[in-house]
Amino acid sequence: MVMQDTRKTLGVFSLAMINVAAVLSIRNFPAMAIYGWTCIGWYILGTILFLIPMSMTSAELATGWPEGGGVYAWVKRAFGEKAGFIAIFCEWSGNLVWFPTALSFIASTLAFALTPDLAASKLYMFSVMMIAFWGTTLVAYFGEKASTRFSNAGVILGGIIPAVILIFFAIIWITSGRTIVLPSFSFSEVRILPEISLSTLPFFATVVLMFEGMEMAGFHALETKNPQSDYPRATLFSAILIFLLTVIGTLAVAFVIPEQELNLTSGVMQAIDYSSLPPTSPGFSNRWRCSSP
Repeated sequence: MVMQDTRKTLGVFSLAMINVAAVLSIRNFPAMAIYGWTCIGWYILGTILFLIPMSMTSAELATGWPEGGGVYAWVKRAFGEKAGFIAIFCEWSGNLVWFPTALSFIASTLAFALTPDLAASKLYMFSVMMIAFWGTTLVAYFGEKASTRFSNAGVILGGIIPAVILIFFAIIWITSGRTIVLPSFSFSEVRILPEISLSTLPFFATVVLMFEGMEMAGFHALETKNPQSDYPRATLFSAILIFLLTVIGTLAVAFVIPEQELNLTSGVMQAIDYSSLPPTSPGFSNRWRCSSP
């Protein structure tokens, strides 16, 4: 009798959602929207030079050895235990920077949805950030299935659906005949390819960091029934979804909000709020004129 491995609980969709949760972030849309049509070129450059190579490399490494293990196991096998420790330490230390920014975005977005004055309250920001952080940590104690379901729900409700709503409202904005902030697209007049120079290299590093995290699913590759086929399929699906939602979502913000009035902290909610106003409305709602937290 063949015993079934109950640890292999992740499907292609769940594995893909791990990547989407790690990479897709609507909080980056406003920061890129200020570059207009040129953001397409930056995203394409980041995809070709980083997202695709990272996806292919992680897919190969995650399914190459039976013990799995993610970044630590990969680097340890190639360069030894000390190098593996340094690699996983860098991965961990990166979270020290990423978690506060992500949690502050969640807290500030919720504040703007309720009342903008809350965003200026340090007690509110701290409370919401801690509840979100320790709440997700607590879910992990209920096992792989519970954390997977929570992760899937989180990325759909907190990433994919907001991006789709943003794109939907931008379509309504365009089809209703209202003015698009960006100039009309033309290959002869609109610059899509970014200018590569020493002055723009720091910004390119920022674009690359926006696509960081595609290796996260590598930690769970062997928790699927067929890693050799499931992981590459999940990686391909997540990479395409991330690229499309990121590019179209950023343009949706750029279509609606003038650069001089774009709030980098609450730009996504600002765009949804503005694009949902009646066509005769004179402009932005006052709720978005508060300063960033």
